[in-house]
Amino acid sequence: MANTGSIADELTFRINAILKNKRFPPLNYPIKNVLYNLLRSEGSEYVKLNATKLAEQAGLPFDERFFNYFGYQFIEAKKIEYAIQLFKINVELFPTIPNT
Repeated sequence: MANTGSIADELTFRINAILKNKRFPPLNYPIKNVLYNLLRSEGSEYVKLNATKLAEQAGLPFDERFFNYFGYQFIEAKKIEYAIQLFKINVELFPTIPNT
C-alpha cells in the first residue's frame, strides 16, 4: 500500500467502499509496474510490439521519452536489466533520435 501520490487517493476510495460493504472498480497498477511485470513475463519483444497501446493505457504520449523515462525509473530502483531492455526497445523504435 502507499500513502503518497495519486495511488493513495485510489486506495482511500476503495478502503472506504470495503468498510461500507460497497462495490468498487479494480485498481489499475501504475504503468511502471505494468512494464516491469510484462518484461518479466512476456519479454521485451512483447513490450515493443505493444508500446503504443501501453502508453495509451497509461494516458501518456508515445514518443522516445516514454521508455527513456521508465528506463531511468528502473535504474533508480536498481532494476538495471529491465532499464537496459527498455533503452534497447527505445533505440529500435526511435533509431534517428539522438536521445535514445
